[in-house]
Amino acid sequence: MRAAPRYEIRKNDKFGRYLVAARDLRSGETVLSDNAFVLGPHGDSSLVCFNCFLPLISKFVCCKACGVTPVCPGDGCPPELIKWHDEEECSLFLKYKEKGLSAMKMVQNVNGLGVLRAVLKKQRDPRGWRDFMELESHLDQRRNTNVWDCNENTVKGVELSLEKQGQKLLLHVCIACESGIPLFELANFRAPAKLTRARLCSS
Repeated sequence: MRAAPRYEIRKNDKFGRYLVAARDLRSGETVLSDNAFVLGPHGDSSLVCFNCFLPLISKFVCCKACGVTPVCPGDGCPPELIKWHDEEECSLFLKYKEKGLSAMKMVQNVNGLGVLRAVLKKQRDPRGWRDFMELESHLDQRRNTNVWDCNENTVKGVELSLEKQGQKLLLHVCIACESGIPLFELANFRAPAKLTRARLCSS
């Protein structure tokens, strides 16, 4: 017999999608679990490896393939951790290295990493991208605010790599990553990281 659903997904014109308990839930009961859609560091976090998200305490090296992505020095990232800097991302960064993308620009605009990774999903994971784009960004309400200015700066930092996407789409992605979703401290990464989940409707 199939277990009764724990929650229902509802939608509100003002707040977007949200969950409502479908039955009484026990204390400590898991309501849902999912894989991350994209992962990127907070803008105010200390420097982390863009591949495994361990903190880079004193120094970093660049990915040997693209030459711009900060990664763990020495023996590299621990093998047991999930790796996020994949071949497609690496190829993108390598392509735009010739147009001025550098490790220092990546470090100075860490918010842009999540935006870059989210837009890459547009072709790689159309279903996840569709769900992600349903997240509320409240673009008009955020215009002319400090949050808007911050996100405009982030967009300027990634437009070089995503020049065909359009500023409005990038702002939507940026604000959805920054403000439209919960932020989680991921203990297994031992560093502040931003977890974007866009698969609530996939189960």
